[in-house]
Amino acid sequence: MYQTMIANRKDVLVSDNKDGIVKAENQDYAFLMESASIEYEIERHCDLTQIGGLLDEKGYGIAIKKNSKYLHSINKAVLQLSEGGAIQEIKKKWWTQKRGGGKCQESSGSSTAEALDLDNVGGVFLVLTIGIALSCVYTIFELCWDVAQTSIRENVPFKQELINELKFIAKCSGSKPARRKSGLSSKSENGSTRECTPPYGFIPTVIRTSPTNDK
Repeated sequence: MYQTMIANRKDVLVSDNKDGIVKAENQDYAFLMESASIEYEIERHCDLTQIGGLLDEKGYGIAIKKNSKYLHSINKAVLQLSEGGAIQEIKKKWWTQKRGGGKCQESSGSSTAEALDLDNVGGVFLVLTIGIALSCVYTIFELCWDVAQTSIRENVPFKQELINELKFIAKCSGSKPARRKSGLSSKSENGSTRECTPPYGFIPTVIRTSPTNDK
């Protein structure tokens, strides 16, 4: 890009920022300028805009003599102004308020946000409704499947087991009462086919060994 600019210096290079702004406003032309100056100009020239980010970022400084006795005082004062927001307030005053600043914002008019209606958020409610409906269907299917498996395992009618399951859900109690399986002895009445530990009535057997068994 630099080589192209040098080769066509008469057409692309200008003497100062003012000429570059005029050229950018009236021709098919992009002018490279310091970012703070661009921010200042686009507040006053509404047909200009900044494109892209910064090519190179550098800060401003105050030039003083090397090892000056004012060095520490100036650094401290600038730091206090920056941390206190005074520098930003000064920039806002002279960039967007004074000397024609804010002209483009006024000409563009105040834009107010439109209220959201059903057309804007209808899709969200539709997805939510479908999700709730599918979850209800899945829950009912899972309940019927579990009741069917239990009725087969316990050898009880499906209707009776479903009623018992619904009553248990309505009570919201912590555990179910034990049920005696058909064909089991009375000792099994104290055990629960559900909510038991270990599950399914399985009781592990502990085998103890001693060092003498290895001999």
